[in-house]
Amino acid sequence: MHRVPFAPFGRPGRNGAIFAIVVIVLVIGSLGSISVRTLLKDRRDQNERTAIQTVRALNTALYLHRQKHPDVYPKSLNELADVEALLKCGERTCLKSGYAFTYELLPPTSMGPRYIIEVRPNKFQNTGVQSFYSDESGVIRATGDDRPASAGDGPVS
Repeated sequence: MHRVPFAPFGRPGRNGAIFAIVVIVLVIGSLGSISVRTLLKDRRDQNERTAIQTVRALNTALYLHRQKHPDVYPKSLNELADVEALLKCGERTCLKSGYAFTYELLPPTSMGPRYIIEVRPNKFQNTGVQSFYSDESGVIRATGDDRPASAGDGPVS
């Protein structure tokens, strides 16, 4: 008895090329989707590193401002000489690298003047997966939840 080899699209040799092309397209498509996901994750990670560096720079600039003006922090980031131009947007919230930065001056206490910096991704899971928080202590705190970070969250290492 003569056996016919497996032919997915009819007779052997006739439409095997179509099957091969479909398989190749599926393999290339899956490799492409893996590389796109990797690129998006790399971009999110870079956005988060940039956000942390920017919060550190803001804390340093605010510390230097307090050295010159011991009793006050500035009302807005526009008053800081050492902050890069991207964060001198004139608004309460400024955008940079997929994150929204909010600076808020709080009422002073017996310990002195206070401020907070809140940093949230523009699109959670797309431009970033962490939110950040810092205050006059200079400690940067983060959360991976889709909410603003707070003083109760763990510090960034």
